[in-house]
Amino acid sequence: MIMSKTLCLYTLATALVCCTLQVESQTRDLELGLGITGGVTKYYGDFTNDPFGPAAEMALTFTPIRPLTLGLGVTLGQIKWRVTPSALASLPQYFGQGASYGDLYPGTYATIEEFNQSRVSIYEFTSVWNILPNQDIVPFIGVGVGIVDFSPTNRRQHESLPNNSAGKYDKWTWAFPLIAGFNLYITDDLSFTAKGSYRFTMTEWLDDYKSAAGTDQIAMLQGGLTYHFTGDRDPDGDGVPTRREREFGTNPFKADTDGDGLTDGDEIMLHKTDPLRRDTDGDGLTDGEEVLELNTNPLLADTDGDGLPDGVEVITYRTNPTNVDTDNDRLFDGEEVLRYKTDPLKKDTDGDGIEDADELSCRYQTNPLNPDTDGDGLIDSKDPEPSIRCEGCGGGGGIPPYANPAPMPQPAPELKPTTSPIPEPKVETPPPAPLPTPNKRRSFQKDIRFKVNTDEFDFDFPETEKNLRELLSYLEESCDELQVMIEGHASADGPPQRNKDLSNLRAHKVRQWLLQQGISPNKIRGAVGYGSAMPRVKEPTPAQMKSMTKEQQESIRAQNRRIEMAVLKDCGEANG
Repeated sequence: MIMSKTLCLYTLATALVCCTLQVESQTRDLELGLGITGGVTKYYGDFTNDPFGPAAEMALTFTPIRPLTLGLGVTLGQIKWRVTPSALASLPQYFGQGASYGDLYPGTYATIEEFNQSRVSIYEFTSVWNILPNQDIVPFIGVGVGIVDFSPTNRRQHESLPNNSAGKYDKWTWAFPLIAGFNLYITDDLSFTAKGSYRFTMTEWLDDYKSAAGTDQIAMLQGGLTYHFTGDRDPDGDGVPTRREREFGTNPFKADTDGDGLTDGDEIMLHKTDPLRRDTDGDGLTDGEEVLELNTNPLLADTDGDGLPDGVEVITYRTNPTNVDTDNDRLFDGEEVLRYKTDPLKKDTDGDGIEDADELSCRYQTNPLNPDTDGDGLIDSKDPEPSIRCEGCGGGGGIPPYANPAPMPQPAPELKPTTSPIPEPKVETPPPAPLPTPNKRRSFQKDIRFKVNTDEFDFDFPETEKNLRELLSYLEESCDELQVMIEGHASADGPPQRNKDLSNLRAHKVRQWLLQQGISPNKIRGAVGYGSAMPRVKEPTPAQMKSMTKEQQESIRAQNRRIEMAVLKDCGEANG
């Protein structure tokens, strides 16, 4: 049918034009709108070759739920039909015998013209079903009920046609429209509507002529804009309006787009996590698990900085991801798992009565994985000689044969490490290393850099190599009686306990490196970390930092991050 083809072409053309606009919204619950549309009408009745007439509609719409929209509309328009010569000849009882254009209709003052028309006023209630309410373009179908008021006249004179003039029928009728179309939201508050409708009326007199053909019908094609005054701008209740959800790429109709246990709003505004990724930091735990259950940082894979990702700690080793040392044995969980292969949940992995950290120190130098290191039938804690001890350890920090530490970074070519082993100890039970007395100590401060949050040397910083070489030269050229303590110091930036633990690891790393270069353990009595307890310079208070740049703050803190070599006994000093 001509009407069907026209409707298809009209709808397709409208869709192509509108799809070039930027779409930012969709149908909302509790949406109240006012729409104005314009279009054309088409009459179907006793006459053929009928032209289109104009039509305009104003409608108030309400969407209680996204799939359903209710409307009240008023349409004003015209329907037109052609009076053909064949119609004049075939209907003499209506036009008169031998009628032609320009003659009067029988019993009226209305002239017979080529075109007749009827103004129509339509008052309707409609209900449409939004087929895809969550899509950018929302197609709909619907039905309605209404009243059509009409009055047939000729076109130029606007004189009532014969039956209208004679009052042979009521000039109103019931109408039942079938509706199909689509809404395209241009913004949150403005949408474009294109629709077609076909109204079944209950009258045969729309064209002022009654025949055996049945009732007359009206079809319409319309397009226009609807402004939405209200509506739920956050349909999923996650605290993020639909417009912003589109900016982030989240689903405006799903409170937790990635299903990680946190709403999109909490992720975006509170935790700064990615609402499109279940595991923002890639540590093997969902963001919801980290925030709601474990109190770990969903933006940091290793919250406590112990060398193990949070997921590995929780799932694999059952350690505490917020505590660097779960079993409080003075070894980081990462060290135990990756370096020493000890149990991070047990202070004494092999159950021999000696804690893992002590077994790895020069005090015992036993195997923390074997309760009887030397295989003599006595557990290490009951054995007076559980293992060969290193000379001059003085309280820890040696290189136990069972520790299997990670390889050291290669120094500059001129620093050629020796391949000879550490000398055999001359003293079976060395005295504990004395801590330096602050008012008598002499020390050498060196800026030796480490990789962030580790005890690995950062040789990308030239001063690291240079200062290590200076320490090595000093110890190589000094007398055999020299005794020093390697000290690690940190700035006040960060948790104090973490600073102390890390400075201790770094001090031991320097001691280990010097011993590997062939320095006698008699000269290096131990290594200790003081954290931020002994700053070189006073650091600014939080109030002072507010007026300083990050560069200025860092220049001060950097002076307190250092390695010192404290001289406990210098050459020529008497034994005390």
